[in-house]
Formats: sequence, structure tokens, C-alpha cells
Amino acid sequence: MNRVLFVFVFVSFKVLSFDLAAIKSDIADGNKLEVNAVLKTLEEEGAAGNTEAYLLIGAIYGYGLYGLPPQIGKTQKYLEPLLLSGDVEASYLLGTVLMESESDKDLASSISHLETAAKKGIQEQ
Repeated sequence: MNRVLFVFVFVSFKVLSFDLAAIKSDIADGNKLEVNAVLKTLEEEGAAGNTEAYLLIGAIYGYGLYGLPPQIGKTQKYLEPLLLSGDVEASYLLGTVLMESESDKDLASSISHLETAAKKGIQEQ
């Protein structure tokens, strides 16, 4: 019984733990991984200082990936520290997300972020 429990716990942990490469691949290939596990992994990576993790969270919330509705507020929350540090990819990402909004205020902010990204040399992906 102990062996079965150990195997179940070990396998469960492995299934719910992903690396950034697997998550990036999943985002490109149709969002098949479990969203809560993806977000948990990205939160942990971001807290450890990996800025790419916060960019990925911003993309998930901004574009409504993994079946989530687009959430501009959450996108801004995760990108804000990156924007304050001058991260050009964060500016570009937020600019593209805000462009989809129906608000004139968001459109003006979108243009501002995209101009910032362009001035700093981001190239469209």
C-alpha cells in the first residue's frame, strides 16, 4: 500500500510540474496542459527572478489562453514590475493586449507602449 501511495504521489507531482520550455511549447501548440499547474509553475519561476515567466503569465491573461477570459488587469499586474525596469518585451506585450480593448483609454495606452517598444528596438515576433 505504501508503494502504491508513493508512486501515486510521485507521478501526481511530476504531472503537475512543468518547465518553462514545456509551457512555451504548450502555449504555441494549443494549451493542452492544466492551467492551474501552468500558472503555479510560472508564479514560482517569476518569484525566483525569471522575468520570462511573468511575460508568459501576462500573455496567458492578456490573450485569454487556456480557456480563460482575457483579463487586462491581471496582465498589467504581472507586467508592471517589468515595465518599471524598462523591459521592452513587456511594453510590446501590453501594447498588443491593450490594442484588442474597446476602451479609448486602453487604445491610447496601447499606442504608448508600442511606441516605447519600437524606440527601444523590439522587433515584431
